[in-house]
Amino acid sequence: MNDGRWFDFSRAPLFVFYVYSAFLVDHQPQHVIRLISITSPVELFVRRRLDIVCVVRYSYRSEPHIASILRRPPRRISEPGRLRGYPVGDYVFSCPLPRRRQLCVPVGIR
Repeated sequence: MNDGRWFDFSRAPLFVFYVYSAFLVDHQPQHVIRLISITSPVELFVRRRLDIVCVVRYSYRSEPHIASILRRPPRRISEPGRLRGYPVGDYVFSCPLPRRRQLCVPVGIR
């Protein structure tokens, strides 16, 4: 069943990283953008010393906000599986936002 679009940020065979959804969680003390994804196991990123970052562009600022999504461990959604021969898992990653930001943050994936 295909009920949506997956955005492929993979660099196989180095790692697999697909994002299905991104949404704003507007809670104190730290606002975040959550990413629903299928990726290589997080341990692979650690072992290979890789980092994944999110880039947030604001209309009122020329400089984007860049943050690591591996700083806080992601939440695993399901048991590990395989995708196109690569080990993967379903995860929810969090992209922390700056404390001072505009009230409305439109979220999109590119």
